[in-house]
Amino acid sequence: MLIIIVVFMGMFTLAALSNNFLQYNPLEQFTLFRVFSAFLVGSALFNIHEKMTVHKAFDVLAMITTLIIIAVCILPLSSIYDGLVVICFAFLILFLSKAQGIYERLVSTQLMMFLGRVSYSVYLIHATFLMVVNQVMSRLMDNSEASLFYLISFYFVYISASLIAGTMFFKLVENPARHYLRKNWLSTPATKSDSNASSSSIELNQ
Repeated sequence: MLIIIVVFMGMFTLAALSNNFLQYNPLEQFTLFRVFSAFLVGSALFNIHEKMTVHKAFDVLAMITTLIIIAVCILPLSSIYDGLVVICFAFLILFLSKAQGIYERLVSTQLMMFLGRVSYSVYLIHATFLMVVNQVMSRLMDNSEASLFYLISFYFVYISASLIAGTMFFKLVENPARHYLRKNWLSTPATKSDSNASSSSIELNQ
């Protein structure tokens, strides 16, 4: 029950803090609240995930959630767009983690697994590249009328640059940092003692 309460509190907070939810919403300025509410939703759903079992029904629910996300992106829901997208994607990840079926196999391909691995690095750098690409493209091309060609060119360059830079960031920063933290910070005392014992035995044998 506590988990369910936390989930719905997080959902309400995300909706309340979405852009233009009210004509004037002073909480909009506090990004920390928005991030923390998303964190609460993720934490609660993780605990729900631990109690779930793999089932074909989750494959159908994942498909339905995907259609809802597409609808949210198409329909004029700018007032609650942020909250709905975060909530829908959170449940999509939850359903896919326990799905079994066609959709699950589709998103388990090598390409999708690769995009999943580099997604956090892409997330970290995408805002910077959005500004850079916007400045460069606005100088190279006429965007006064926001033509279809300009939009296609802009998003092609933006997405390509973000993926390339995100992949490099993943290989050069995120992955080495994760291995370092796991080895030096997250290893258990027993693991460290076993490692020290192995090192001592090697030295004695030498």
